[in-house]
Amino acid sequence: MSRVWRRLFITHAAVVVLLTTVFLVATFAAAPEDGVDIGAAVLALPLLPLGLPWSWPALSDPYQFDGLSTLPWIVVTFGPAMLNVLLHGVALMVVSRIRRRRPGDRLVSPSR
Repeated sequence: MSRVWRRLFITHAAVVVLLTTVFLVATFAAAPEDGVDIGAAVLALPLLPLGLPWSWPALSDPYQFDGLSTLPWIVVTFGPAMLNVLLHGVALMVVSRIRRRRPGDRLVSPSR
């Protein structure tokens, strides 16, 4: 069962890092005088749900952060997805250490 959780975590982290990287490259590659880059915004849409519950303010009222400059806006809007990856990694590490410490005491005892 722990292999499944590790693979899910690695997939989750890879998706978040890939989408964030592509979004940042698309954002900073566009000239500021060209206006809003709609392609970068479409790439960023999956990052908002991956940051729930921390990204709820950006999902519920996306215009509340319009006054921020580019870098703080990116951190406030898409940082929650990275925070979730960090929290899930820590949780996975803690659970695996607990299981290694007491191999007989599992959270769920195998009955089959």
